[in-house]
Amino acid sequence: MHCIALVVALSAFASLVQALTLYDAPHPQVEDRLTRRLFPELVRFWEQVNGSWPEHVQPAMKQLAEHRKKRIANTFNCTEQPICHVKALNLTVSDEQKLNKALNDAQAPQSLLDVWPRYVKAIRYMIGVYGNGSSARSSEDDMLYNVTGSDWNYHMRAYTDYLASPFSGNTQPPFDVVHTAINLLEVNERDNAVWFYDLNEKQNNAARTRAQRLDWSKYPYAAIVVLGMGPELKNERLSPQSKMRVGMALTELRKGQAPFIVTSGGAVHPPKTHYTESAEMRHWLKQQYQVDDKYIVMEPHSRHTTTNLRNTARQLHSMGAPKDKPYLIITGSDQYQYILQRGPHYAYDNTLMYAGERDLGYKLGHVKAVDDRFLIEYYPNWDKVFLVDPLDPLDP
Repeated sequence: MHCIALVVALSAFASLVQALTLYDAPHPQVEDRLTRRLFPELVRFWEQVNGSWPEHVQPAMKQLAEHRKKRIANTFNCTEQPICHVKALNLTVSDEQKLNKALNDAQAPQSLLDVWPRYVKAIRYMIGVYGNGSSARSSEDDMLYNVTGSDWNYHMRAYTDYLASPFSGNTQPPFDVVHTAINLLEVNERDNAVWFYDLNEKQNNAARTRAQRLDWSKYPYAAIVVLGMGPELKNERLSPQSKMRVGMALTELRKGQAPFIVTSGGAVHPPKTHYTESAEMRHWLKQQYQVDDKYIVMEPHSRHTTTNLRNTARQLHSMGAPKDKPYLIITGSDQYQYILQRGPHYAYDNTLMYAGERDLGYKLGHVKAVDDRFLIEYYPNWDKVFLVDPLDPLDP
C-alpha cells in the first residue's frame, strides 16, 4: 500500500500536468508541487472526490472555512504580533476534530486515515517553525527571517489581511490551512523537497535507461552509495570528505561491485546553502574522473544519514533494482561508527538506528560491516521506506 502511495506521489511530483486545482486563488507552481510532494494521500483522496467534499459533508466544511476566515480577520489589531497571527492561522483542536469527522463521513481511504494524524502534526509544525520561529528538527532547517523583526511582522499582518479578503478565494478545508503551511515554507525559501523535480527526466535519465536492460544478477550490490558530507566553509562546493568518498566509490565500481554509484545528499551545510551535495559529487565524478552519466544516480534531497539510506532505496526501487540485493555504503570512519554503533557511538541513543526510530518512526533496516572503517552493507526495511514524512518538509 505504501509503495503504491509513493509511486502516486512521485508521479504527481515529477509531472507538470496538474489534473486538479488544489487552491482556489492563483498561486505559484512551486506551492502546488510542494503540496503534492508532502501530502500525497490527501491529494490522492481529493482527486478521487473530484476536488470537492461529498454533498453531505459540504455544510460542515463550509462553516469550518468561514470560521477560520473570521478568526484570521479578527487578528487585525491583535497585540502580540506575529504570535497572534500565527495562532489564528494554525489548526485548532476543534478544527482537527471537525476534519477527522469529515474524513470519516466522506469514507476517506484507510491509507489517508492512517497518515492523517502525522499530516496534522506536520501542518502545525510548519506553521509553528516557519511562521512563529519555533525550533526546527535540525537547526539548518530553521526559519529564514527574524521572527521578531519588523519585516516579518509587517509581512504576517499583510498576509493575514490577504487571507481574510476575497483575494484568497474559497479554498476548501483542509487545503486552506495546508496552503498556509506550504506558503510559509516557500516564503522562507524552504522548498528543497521539490528541487530537481524533473530529476528522472534529466540527471538520472541515462542511468534509468541503462537500468531497463541491466542484468542485476551480475552484481553483488544494487548500488554503491556515497554519503555526502556537506562543507562548512561558505562558497565551498564540495567538502574534502565527499571528494575522498567519491574516489573510494569509483574503486568499488571498477571492481564490478554494483552497476551504479549513487551520490546522496541535499543542500544542508552550511545553513541556507544552494550547493547540493549530490549534484556536486556527480559533477566531480564527471569532471575529474570522466564517469559517464549512465553510471551515476543522483539522490539530492536527503538531509540526514537516515534519509540518505531511505531515499536511495526509493530511487533504486523505482529503477527496478531487486529488493533482495543490499547496498554498499561508502562513508568515513566516524560516521561508520555512528551507523554500526561502535566506538564513541556505542550507546544506542547515539546511533543511526535509534535516529530512524525517533525521527521516522521505524527501523531503517539492517546494516553490517564490510570492512573496519569505510564500507557498510545495508538492507532496507521495504515495509516502511515508502512512507512520505511531511514532518520533515525539506526531506519527506
